Amino acid sequence: MSKKNKQNVKFGVTFVVIILGIAASFLLTLNAFSTNYNNSNSDLNGLMVAFGGKWQTTGAISVTLGTFNFNLLLVIAMLLPAGAAVINGILNNKLGSLVAVGLFLLNIILMLVIKEVSFTPIIGNAIKIQIKLSTLGIISLVLSGLGLLATGYKLSLDL
Repeated sequence: MSKKNKQNVKFGVTFVVIILGIAASFLLTLNAFSTNYNNSNSDLNGLMVAFGGKWQTTGAISVTLGTFNFNLLLVIAMLLPAGAAVINGILNNKLGSLVAVGLFLLNIILMLVIKEVSFTPIIGNAIKIQIKLSTLGIISLVLSGLGLLATGYKLSLDL
């Protein structure tokens, strides 16, 4: 492959990685998680689960069920794909690609490992509730995997 063609391919791959990383992080801020709290399946907003917030039922009458506590690992997992995309775009060399591969990989591992979060019901003490990835969370995980593969391909072009 000629040097000019290689540079064009690297530019295109960098652009794709930036789009994938930002999209993966954005999808995690939406209803990317679900739980079966009190035998009721509910979709959970990623920002509410990660940064903490009141969990209210939806419908004609809104009832507050409790409050999610701040979860640092989930915040980190939400920011990693966008961070990988930005680093890959700014450091357009081997080091940037290698760091981005690591960040995408760490994001995938964290999203698969985090299975419960701290929740404080209206009455009672803090408890751990089980969460799992819903459809948007799985799509975000796939986008992170594609970002990992694209960054790995860009890294192979640099070698």
